[in-house]
Amino acid sequence: MTRELQVYAAFGMPVREGDTVYNSVVLCGPEGLLGRYDALHLSPVEARWARPGRSLPPCFETPYGRVGLLSGEDCLYYFEGLRYLKARGAQLILSASAVNEPAMCAAYQKILTRRVGLNTIPIAVANLVGAGFVGGSHILSPAEPIEQAQVAAGSPLNGARAGAPGLFSAVLDMTAGRTMPHYPYFEFNQRVGSPDWRPDLYREMYEETLRAPLWRQAAQTGCGKEAQ
Repeated sequence: MTRELQVYAAFGMPVREGDTVYNSVVLCGPEGLLGRYDALHLSPVEARWARPGRSLPPCFETPYGRVGLLSGEDCLYYFEGLRYLKARGAQLILSASAVNEPAMCAAYQKILTRRVGLNTIPIAVANLVGAGFVGGSHILSPAEPIEQAQVAAGSPLNGARAGAPGLFSAVLDMTAGRTMPHYPYFEFNQRVGSPDWRPDLYREMYEETLRAPLWRQAAQTGCGKEAQ
């Protein structure tokens, strides 16, 4: 279909490899299958049928700009994937999600809005609707004043029309990450003499975390379950 219509489309689907099933986000375009992302993080419901992926979130070149893939769980609970994609030059994040907790929608929407504003990058979220899922597919775009975001199309998770299926479109400024007012998280900050975002130091922090008792206990417990 993407070949016929000459469009790009990302969608969520289970992918089986041997005896392992992943919760994946797949990207197709006029040239066919571009690739997929097997979600690193799973919700409690997803963990009943899928295994976590082992690869980092991918970033793809398209004629419209660089596009990154994330799962809904990645966007809501783990900021590392989005920052990683931003550092790789992503100008748009495509996310497939399946929210089934109506009481959490307002909080989830605040998190997504903050992710877009803080990182100055649009996110297009496709959410399942019906059969217990709340819907709320929409496109979030960076907005002024600094570190704000707005719904460019669709309905937010906690919106009155979140449960209505639909096809939503918006015109996005793919250069917003450079041209809109933003704090220099990903640039050299003259005031402090370095970029504000410091993966060079975070690497040491995460290496220390791998040796920390809390992480080692969790990892060893997981290894024990794998062995069984």
